[in-house]
Amino acid sequence: MFYMSQMEKLLEKVRHSKTDLPFTDLEKILSHAGYTNVRQKGSHVHFRKPHAPFLTVPVHNGRVKIVYVKEIISLLSV
Repeated sequence: MFYMSQMEKLLEKVRHSKTDLPFTDLEKILSHAGYTNVRQKGSHVHFRKPHAPFLTVPVHNGRVKIVYVKEIISLLSV
């Protein structure tokens, strides 16, 4: 029998999603990958991780467009 962790379930949900994702879900994924939220300027949230590219995520109405989410997931190679 195979059990999925909450993070695995969330990543699977994101991979198959065709709609925008709540920012809190993306924040969980980035946090799990070692990124920290370093600042927010307007609608753009900035994440940083040592020895990794700096990420800027546009957030509107608490959601992130799926195109940005998919790009971040592929960048993380998760």
